[in-house]
Amino acid sequence: MDDLYRQKDFRFLTLVPEGEQVWTTNRPVRKPADFEGMKFRVMTSPVLLESYAAYGANPTPLPYAEVYSALQLNMIDGQVNPIFAIEEMSFYEVTDYLMFPGHSQFVTTVISNGPFLDSLDPTERELLDRTVARLDDYIFKVQQEYNSERLRIIQEKKPDVKILHLTEEERAPFRVAARELQSRFSKLAGPRGEEFLDLLLREVEAASRHVTARREVPREGGGAPY
Repeated sequence: MDDLYRQKDFRFLTLVPEGEQVWTTNRPVRKPADFEGMKFRVMTSPVLLESYAAYGANPTPLPYAEVYSALQLNMIDGQVNPIFAIEEMSFYEVTDYLMFPGHSQFVTTVISNGPFLDSLDPTERELLDRTVARLDDYIFKVQQEYNSERLRIIQEKKPDVKILHLTEEERAPFRVAARELQSRFSKLAGPRGEEFLDLLLREVEAASRHVTARREVPREGGGAPY
């Protein structure tokens, strides 16, 4: 990714998560068929439009500032954002369900102006790199705590909001639909995009093997696996 940012004279430092993406809907969505006929707000992104169309929804691009009123007036039936945004923008006030599909994180990048980074002496650069590396784990922990607190606030303000988490079995059909989008993504993004997707899929596979291996390691003293 640093190569892509360098084309704009930026320097890529890291990616940081901001929370799991959550669907707010006016009816439960446990399978792609439940999306049928649902006007679902997404950001203006060809990939997101293609994704939610494949899931069965009617993806509807809409400016962020208009989402609340569109939900309130039933111009749209749902939207997707991390919990902190749902609480901050009060989307929960005009929705019935908070759906946790477990399909993606909302992420942002930490970047630097190229000339600034290049101007740092070795000691300053080492300090910056060390700080960024230390923040990776810290930010992941903080965003989990932050979103958990925002969810608690939502539940306090609207006790009747329904919170649903998709099971692995329920996620499977969505995962199949997402795989079918890979060829379309390649056409949209071109060779560099296809290369990046391949790299991402290999990283996900490696991470999955790592998680599986950790679960199979017995605890000290012969306890049950964790």
